[in-house]
Amino acid sequence: MLVPVRIWLAILVVSAGCADHDVEVMTDLKTKICACTTSTCAAQVLKEVPQGAGKVTSPQTQPKVQELARAMMDCIARLSDAERPSTDPDAPGSASGSAAPAPPPAPATGAR
Repeated sequence: MLVPVRIWLAILVVSAGCADHDVEVMTDLKTKICACTTSTCAAQVLKEVPQGAGKVTSPQTQPKVQELARAMMDCIARLSDAERPSTDPDAPGSASGSAAPAPPPAPATGAR
């Protein structure tokens, strides 16, 4: 099941306020999310966001945590974009695109 991007964003925004010791955990999570090849994988990793996410962080670490959250969101967006079906009719693999044109109809045979 794919989690809507809005929920991911909400989780990441909440995680931006995590405690100082969570910077290391968030760095590890960002690495795991960005290594995923599917959005399902990324959703599973997001479940590892610490329960304490949302605690006030120090002013020194808040920019780092926000940077990590943005990087995670960028990776999730990349995965979602890659999984979204193309609306380009000329894209490879499209039902109506790039296939060989249909052969011309056979000439009619028979008497008039």
